Amino acid sequence: MKIVEIEVILEDVIPVVRRVIEVPLKIKLSELHLTIQSAFGWENMHLYQFSPGEPYQLGGKNWVSPDFWVAPDFMEEPENMSAEEYTLAQAITLANPKPLTYVYDFGDDWIHTLKIGEAKEHALGVRYPLLIDVEGTCPPEDVGGVYGYAEFLDAMKDKKHEQHQETKRWYGGIFKPNDPPVEKLQKEVQLIAL
Repeated sequence: MKIVEIEVILEDVIPVVRRVIEVPLKIKLSELHLTIQSAFGWENMHLYQFSPGEPYQLGGKNWVSPDFWVAPDFMEEPENMSAEEYTLAQAITLANPKPLTYVYDFGDDWIHTLKIGEAKEHALGVRYPLLIDVEGTCPPEDVGGVYGYAEFLDAMKDKKHEQHQETKRWYGGIFKPNDPPVEKLQKEVQLIAL
């Protein structure tokens, strides 16, 4: 079984939020979605898509969540292919030479860039996927995208901010952008190991 290392970077957020995962090339894109969800700490509450190059390109091909087919705005898009039917290896081949992007939550529009390394043989006795490296805490679900997240961080870090108490209550406590729960995320990824 061939394995590939992927650096997944959440675009346009400060501080940096990135993960490095190792996955089989034969992984279905729908399973890669679940791996990214677990590695980042997202809650898998929204639609998603994988795209070659920049997302939302007119006439571009996308691999989408199965729930896309029930969303009226997307039903008639002939470019959309099911993420359940394509593997990472197929997506890499079809996207070549463009990189892959992953978009999660079409309200908040979280765009992730996938930097894919060289394929290698799997290590004996190791179950994949694996979460190799973690940097930064993932934004909370439904925070309002990049701009909402920046406002959220401002309110969280300043006790005198007019929205501090409300934001803290909404989140359920203190948010630590530079202290991700690494062991918890690694365990979540291992729960979906193939």
